[in-house]
Amino acid sequence: MILIAFVTFIIVLNGTLLLIDAALFKKFVRHIVRYDLLALLICLLVISYQTDPAANYITSNSGKEYTIATCIPKTHLYMDRAYTFTKIPHELQDAVLIETSNEDKTSDQDNLFSINVKDGKGAKIYFILDSRVFPGKPLRSFNKRTEIVLSSPLVTTDKQAKYVVYEQDVPASDVDFQFAGNLFWAPPQKNNLANFSMYLVMISGVSTEQITNANNEETGLNSSGLLIKPKDSTHFREQVIKHGDWLKTGLNNSERLDLSGKKINGVYCYNADLQNADLEHTICDSVGFYSSVLKEIEYSNAKLSRVNFFNSRLDSADFNGASFNNCSFMGADLDHSIFTNVKLKNVNFTHANVAGMIFEPDSLPDIKGMAYADNLDSITYRTNPGMLIKLKEGFKNAGFYDAQRKIIAAIQRRKQALDPDWVTRTIDYLLFDLTSVYGLKPFRPLIIFMASIYLFYRVYLILFFIGKLNIRIQHPKEDVDGHATIIDDGIHPGRLIFLSIITAFAIGFGAFNINDWAKKLLKEDYTIQSYGWTRVLIGIQNLLSLLLVSLTILLLLGHPFN
Repeated sequence: MILIAFVTFIIVLNGTLLLIDAALFKKFVRHIVRYDLLALLICLLVISYQTDPAANYITSNSGKEYTIATCIPKTHLYMDRAYTFTKIPHELQDAVLIETSNEDKTSDQDNLFSINVKDGKGAKIYFILDSRVFPGKPLRSFNKRTEIVLSSPLVTTDKQAKYVVYEQDVPASDVDFQFAGNLFWAPPQKNNLANFSMYLVMISGVSTEQITNANNEETGLNSSGLLIKPKDSTHFREQVIKHGDWLKTGLNNSERLDLSGKKINGVYCYNADLQNADLEHTICDSVGFYSSVLKEIEYSNAKLSRVNFFNSRLDSADFNGASFNNCSFMGADLDHSIFTNVKLKNVNFTHANVAGMIFEPDSLPDIKGMAYADNLDSITYRTNPGMLIKLKEGFKNAGFYDAQRKIIAAIQRRKQALDPDWVTRTIDYLLFDLTSVYGLKPFRPLIIFMASIYLFYRVYLILFFIGKLNIRIQHPKEDVDGHATIIDDGIHPGRLIFLSIITAFAIGFGAFNINDWAKKLLKEDYTIQSYGWTRVLIGIQNLLSLLLVSLTILLLLGHPFN
């Protein structure tokens, strides 16, 4: 998107110059295009540097994070076991491997996890099962997958495993695939023993960067069927279904789920829609809400112990006064949720979306899990930043410096928003938030500085084309007698880009003068004199450059916003 905008910007500017003076544009078109291509190359380098790598994990509805690896010898089969590959057939060599959890081998969910395959048309997905999971013969085909025979056996250090391989083509360039639990397609073992291993998933013809998590893109929107465990939780299931009907019609308020003041123990929900339910003063123990819709729910003064909100939507939920003990919000959406006066003990926020979360608890959550929360720089508070400051110090002491910078940015942003003076807010935003996000992006001022060189060059070029550029370029030249004289030189785009460069680098620190160093790169010694409004414009560029360079140095050497 940035690249397209930049190319469009160049085309518009050059079209404007052509309209102003077609003859002059044709005369200098080679110079103009040359510097445009150079700027485009720098833009590409900046974009590639700024692009965040794809997350190398897949969230599963078991509450675990599967890792993404490459199938080569000695690679681990599972994220939680020491089994490794020893011999790999050529079909699977260097394929992308989803390292599932062997603890999930007894899962019977219909949507255990999902992946997105980008630009993968023509690739193949291999679904590798341990045949011991079936009480009889392996299934010959299921869910559009076909059993195949590999060119050579797949050998691992899991000596007891006997693999059956199913193949499926990737039909489109960008497509999601959903995977069920190990026991979803098969009846339970006759002996009720889990003497088998979890299946493996491999994708050939793509790289690890083309495989991303798709399990939380449509979190809890009933893309799969409602599942409630244990199976004898029929009353709770009926309540959830009635609540779903109430959400659709809104007619019979008695069908709304009201658990206020009640106790829930040992219940696990998958794909439940409990939006607008009442859980005020509810006591939950050993409860799981997986990939469920729990937004806009009142949890005030609830007591939650060993509750898992994995991958669920809890945006705008109110947890005021609630207490949490050994709970997990891994992968949950907590956008604009309220955590005021809450007690947090061993609470995990790994990869939870905390954008807009009001964070004023009585105690801190698990530091490591909170450090890996998403959108930490957008977390906020109402009036008291005390716990965010403690959280920032906790990140610093634990060595999570990136998370520390994000909290600093969040505190400063809220501080700016609370300032009643709009002039101060605007200046603060332009100088510090827009330029560096209060230190979170330490190289952004340098990138803006480089962009300003090109932008001011284009301004000087437009002024030159309309005859309003008030500068005089001079350089010394010896006559036939060897006497040095000063002559005026002509203006062309090459000298205008040089004007922008030396104006930007007109920064000196004692004996160190970047401007003088830049001039020594030229074959001749030029002197550029400006007057009128052009001189004012050059002064503005110089001051802006000084601000950006100084801010970059400050951010690299310390934490000025701490």
